[in-house]
Amino acid sequence: MCSYFNTSSLYEFLFETISLDDMQQEVFIPMYKKQELIQQYGTVRRYQKDKEGIKYHYLKILHPIMRFMLHFRALFITRYIKKKYAIQKYDVIHAHSLLFNGSVARNLSKKYNKPYIVAVRNTDLEVLSKLPIYKKMARKIMKDASEIVFISESLKDKFQKQIFMWDATIERKISVIPNGISDEWYIEDIQHHQFTKEKIKFIYQGTLLERKRVEYVLSIIKKLNQDGYNCEYKIYGD
Repeated sequence: MCSYFNTSSLYEFLFETISLDDMQQEVFIPMYKKQELIQQYGTVRRYQKDKEGIKYHYLKILHPIMRFMLHFRALFITRYIKKKYAIQKYDVIHAHSLLFNGSVARNLSKKYNKPYIVAVRNTDLEVLSKLPIYKKMARKIMKDASEIVFISESLKDKFQKQIFMWDATIERKISVIPNGISDEWYIEDIQHHQFTKEKIKFIYQGTLLERKRVEYVLSIIKKLNQDGYNCEYKIYGD
């Protein structure tokens, strides 16, 4: 279950990498009925063709009113999938977020007795902070999951401080696995050198969201310049 597939190219790379281990995947992507995919840099924004080991199912069945009616939304998607697809043939269900996807994974797991893995992301933290009514739902999803993945230690710590603590039963199921990056970002023969007070160039490319902490980096750049360094910071984002 991956309702965020169209918002980031991360998932496309993830599924392709998993398929290299000879794993067969079917990706369910819930969408709004009238949702159109407008391609933007850094996002998928296009319908993906099936590839070897990967089959995509775009479920254009949702109404905008369901956005924060999470129990109803999960039940609606669950019923649709049960009617259209043979879930019993799958070995594992992977929910790529706690609330929007984990709720459906939990429903399907209970119906077909299949284990599920759930990932916890920053979006889950933001939703639960604004809508604490869904904390009970989140706890149930984590309690019944076979494995739980946080994308960073800091997110795990924030979740415990801001949302809720958990017991040892849940803690044993938790792993911290950061989002992967494409091989093209690896540099084998990187040259290490001592920074001087000549111009140091920084660049950020990504979405301009508060959690990306672009303003924090700006404050560091400002301090470096005050300390006598000549720093330049270029920001490319939307």
